[in-house]
Amino acid sequence: MAAQPNILLVGRRSRNWNLGEEIKSRLPPIHFSAPLGIIGARETGRKTLASRFSAMDADVLPRENAKTFFNSFHVRMARPYDSHRPVTLHLKAFICPPPESAGISIFQVDEQDHFCCFVFLFDVARRETFSTAKRFMNQHSNVKTKFLVGNKCDLRLSVPQNRTVSREEINEEALRWRIPYYECSARTKENVQSLLEAIQGCALQEKYKMSL
Repeated sequence: MAAQPNILLVGRRSRNWNLGEEIKSRLPPIHFSAPLGIIGARETGRKTLASRFSAMDADVLPRENAKTFFNSFHVRMARPYDSHRPVTLHLKAFICPPPESAGISIFQVDEQDHFCCFVFLFDVARRETFSTAKRFMNQHSNVKTKFLVGNKCDLRLSVPQNRTVSREEINEEALRWRIPYYECSARTKENVQSLLEAIQGCALQEKYKMSL
């Protein structure tokens, strides 16, 4: 009789993202990688959001490199429904357009197929960035999974109302594209966790679903 493999009982607890329950796994984790794109106008907080994803518990974010166009981070979670085997999800956020592109570069069609989702980012306190986000969504209309995200929501009350983007306009655009809308502040962490959880679920359920 063949020897039975030893299972290391590490006692590691991971959170099931769908059911919100603590589960205890007896299987070693699987490492899984998925890139995502963050697309938006300059100074909308693209790199700040990517940095926040990798430092959710930090009160002060690390200083950003002006030339950085991607940020990597790991999230430990459990695969929903059919397995309790823990997964180390390695997400890599790519910034588009890159800082040196003068705002004209977009992801090519063949590149889009490798991404689990795209985040179309705008600054809720600057109306022109919302127009830019809509233009980018039109350029990437064939992307299957995308999120519309309004950043810097902590500035809504500190700027004149005629400069902010109304929630009615945003909801109308999200409804037109049939995509979810998240309003957050990458600087203060407000509502960033719910966006990150949605991206995690997208990475595992949609394009990057695994067979364990």
